Amino acid sequence: MKFEQLIATYRQSGFDGVPGWGVLSKSRGFSSDDAKKYAQKPYFLTGTAFSYEYKDGKRIFSRATASGEAVLSDGSRVRNIVTHTLTGKDIESLPCEYISSGSFVHGVSDADASCAEGTDYLPKCELTPSNTVNVNRIMNFLGINDRQLVFRRLLFAVTCPENAGKPIFICDDEENIPLWIGAVSFALPKAIIDNLSFTTCCIPSDDMKMYRICGIRSEDMNDTVKGNAESLGSCLFDLKNGDIPEYPVIHPVYEFLSDGMLHAYKYVEDFKSFAESCFNKVTSDRIQEIYTLYTVVRGGISSATYRDFAVSAVAVNNFGNDEAYIRLTEAALADRNAVCAFDPAYVSAIFIFICGKAETLSYKLQNAIKEYITHVSLAVICSAECNEEKLFAFYEKAAICAESSGVSLPCRLMSQKYRRFIVNLLASEAPDHKIKLVCKIFKEYLIAKNMTPEDLTPESEGGSFVTEYIKACAPYSDDCVKHIMYAVSYDPVILCSAYLTAEAALEGRFEKLIPVSQEEFICYASAKDPSGVYRHLMDADRTELLFAVFTARMNVAESADELTDAFEEHDKNYFSVSDQYFNEYYVPALEFYCQTFRSNFSKKIEEGDFYALHSAAKHRVCIKYSDELCENVARCDICPSPNKKQTELLWLIANYVRNVCNKPVSGRLLCLCFASLLEDIDNQKSYEKIYPTLVEYTKNGKVDLSSLSEKELDDYISWLVPNMSEYLPDYDTVCGMYGFFSFTQQTEADFIAQFTKPYVKQGKSKGDYTALCEFAKFVINFCSDSGKRACARQITKLNSKNIEALRVCAEFHFDTDLTMIGKFNDLLNTEPEKTSIFKKLFGKKNS
Repeated sequence: MKFEQLIATYRQSGFDGVPGWGVLSKSRGFSSDDAKKYAQKPYFLTGTAFSYEYKDGKRIFSRATASGEAVLSDGSRVRNIVTHTLTGKDIESLPCEYISSGSFVHGVSDADASCAEGTDYLPKCELTPSNTVNVNRIMNFLGINDRQLVFRRLLFAVTCPENAGKPIFICDDEENIPLWIGAVSFALPKAIIDNLSFTTCCIPSDDMKMYRICGIRSEDMNDTVKGNAESLGSCLFDLKNGDIPEYPVIHPVYEFLSDGMLHAYKYVEDFKSFAESCFNKVTSDRIQEIYTLYTVVRGGISSATYRDFAVSAVAVNNFGNDEAYIRLTEAALADRNAVCAFDPAYVSAIFIFICGKAETLSYKLQNAIKEYITHVSLAVICSAECNEEKLFAFYEKAAICAESSGVSLPCRLMSQKYRRFIVNLLASEAPDHKIKLVCKIFKEYLIAKNMTPEDLTPESEGGSFVTEYIKACAPYSDDCVKHIMYAVSYDPVILCSAYLTAEAALEGRFEKLIPVSQEEFICYASAKDPSGVYRHLMDADRTELLFAVFTARMNVAESADELTDAFEEHDKNYFSVSDQYFNEYYVPALEFYCQTFRSNFSKKIEEGDFYALHSAAKHRVCIKYSDELCENVARCDICPSPNKKQTELLWLIANYVRNVCNKPVSGRLLCLCFASLLEDIDNQKSYEKIYPTLVEYTKNGKVDLSSLSEKELDDYISWLVPNMSEYLPDYDTVCGMYGFFSFTQQTEADFIAQFTKPYVKQGKSKGDYTALCEFAKFVINFCSDSGKRACARQITKLNSKNIEALRVCAEFHFDTDLTMIGKFNDLLNTEPEKTSIFKKLFGKKNS
């Protein structure tokens, strides 16, 4: 192992040829820049500092020691320090084991320090560990007083992600600091410690940010030092004053490491060996996940919580190697019987993990995984106490995992080896949702085996299971035949074959358990799983029956969401792929949707109206509910300032009214469209561009604010006015905009009051009331007395100084127009409208 070294001190001939820091001697591998950088790093006041850091692939060890006095050229003397730095790439021992190493010089003579040319003195370039820091000393050290608690918190500070990049200061007696650093070093994996920089003796400063752990001698600690440490955002362990950081939650890894360092270091070594064998890159912020995986692998999965396994799996997948994957997989496989009793979601997580990289495993392990998934899945299906959603979700994930391992789970479960367990489950009065799951498994088995109708006759393999199933379930489940029919309804021909087999198995009780009419049965089956029936009828060009089955499907929807999902799915997969079917049945289907929604889910009628109108607009069709739907949608609360989705819907409806229904946009819908258009105005040019559209939309009637309620009017004005006031600065433009609206006295007053506010605010902030004068001119010439009072009320809220500035601005702005100046002064002197006591108490104030 090759090292480079540097010895520096305070000399008469320092860097740049003046007294100060300079190289006493160095090996050839040290460049001049590196020599200057490493020479000036004695971060301490008194005593001896040992430092370590890892940078650019090199390990850097440095010792700084007070060494007599340096004699300058003028004969003066200064306290001197000598630094000895060694750099190299590979070391076997931990960095802390080189503290107090005899490889470092402890001082130089006054003559060497004072000479002008430097010296040839250079000790042997080697690095050997010392015995100052070792496991036995650390174990004894941690056993004193409450040091074990301090150690746990110190480990947490070093490894928790929240402290990343922060220096950690330890204030203690000088001889204890190396032992604290050593305790951390021996407790954590070497890959972490090799990157853990430290210095044993320092005074907190910005330069300390290069070190992770910094020692402060007890005698150097004072309020200034403490303040400097805190200003760096560091973690300060002030053992001199018994002040250590408090952490609310300490992960079990810290208790394990601290106990191991105190009582049984072999367990700590085992953990570190595990970490380095299972992870190619071990970093401090991952120590908690690594320990969780360690406990799961060492303690067995039977004692691991769902969260522990999830954390372990994420750790392995994100930064573990193949060894980590194999160890956790083997732990799961070893406790198969225990896993059978786990929550289905936990079992699913185990399946997903062990199948993640199964192709990299030995054939023996791959086969073990296949058998494991089958065995555990069957056990969960038979014994788990969970609801339908949870059980079906588990099965879906189990089937996917099995398939990724080269196994068809339904085929395995339906094989002779496992089928008897399924039948026994059915015969034990299984819950209805488990019976439905068995039917689903049977269906997937039929599909995987590519079964024909002949394979479902009573004498066939598939038919024999139908018979066994019905005989097991029929005594206590009137729905058993319906479930099995649902399972085979993906193919009407197979459905018919299974229908006959079920009839034979029931021995005369068939009519009591299942509808006899084929149409009734198909309608029932379509309500449970319509895709197969729809597809078959579409392929057979039986669109009239397809539409009948579809309306039956909508009629049995149990929720508004189910009804909408049914229509949306049918629209996407059937109406959209057949022009003939669309032209004949789309409008009747959409009208049936509206009728069903209003009859069955009236409390959510807005949702149905939105969807129906959106669909009608998208396909450009008129339905008998169009006018009512448009009115209902326009009444929905989408102001102020609708979001993007609401804006798109608004214009979809507006275009639908204009272009499909051939009617003008009016009422509330016009109010919303008009305000939405104004949102796109950001300057005078954009207003001129959008002006023709405003004219077009109002040619059949003005924007009638009386169509809005009092609360809606407030929201509408607060949405509309900021866009109008900011980009409509002149008289003509404001007048033109005002002409688009239809007002009552009250709505005009509310409108003008809100419209005046931004002009007042703008004039007050800029000290220029020109825009307000232009707006006041518009109010004087066009507005009713109610509007004028509303404007005056807002203007007169200015203080007397600003009112005077406004008057001066008006006189200057209106210049020779004495009539307007007089009217403007009359406006300012208008008596504000009084607010009744009832409105003060119960209603909106006019402001």
